Amino acid sequence: KMQYDPIKRSLGNVFNKTPFLRRLFYNLLDLLLLRAWHVHKELRLWIKTSKPNADILDEVSPFWYSTDSRGNLQYGADARDAALIELAHSKNVLVLPTIHNVVNGADPVPGLLRNAERRSQHVRNIVREVLDHSYDGIDIDYEMIPSNMREEFSAFIVELSDALHAEGKLLTIAVHAKTEDYGGLGGFQDW
Repeated sequence: KMQYDPIKRSLGNVFNKTPFLRRLFYNLLDLLLLRAWHVHKELRLWIKTSKPNADILDEVSPFWYSTDSRGNLQYGADARDAALIELAHSKNVLVLPTIHNVVNGADPVPGLLRNAERRSQHVRNIVREVLDHSYDGIDIDYEMIPSNMREEFSAFIVELSDALHAEGKLLTIAVHAKTEDYGGLGGFQDW
């Protein structure tokens, strides 16, 4: 049985040292893996050609958002695609866009999570975005968060979960596969 945690820890220690190394790591992953949430071209093709079969999906999580250090959401021209949202909803497919921390430069998420006021502002910004664009919820994909930030990340997830659930919205979290949940987040993510 292969043990992945020591491998992940070693890779994280190496590739998380500088923004350049982190970008190199993600570029290598792009060469080696097909990541299901990284499908801008496929989602556009789905809109154009797959309308009769669109209902084979349960949900889509377009890779649309990142954040800055103050908790503001950043997005490109392909985000908030009304045609995608309308088609998905017409076929009973959930739309849960992904917020990630794969950015050029320093990762803003650790500083954001350490500051309770900014963390709460980030939660408010996410909930407003979900409501303003009729998303069914949001997917959080914050990669390579240092393990010593477990409490801050957990506090963020609990606060975001409570805020989204109060609005009848879902929260999913991209996490590394585990056989059990020692940290107790299982009750706060809808998977």
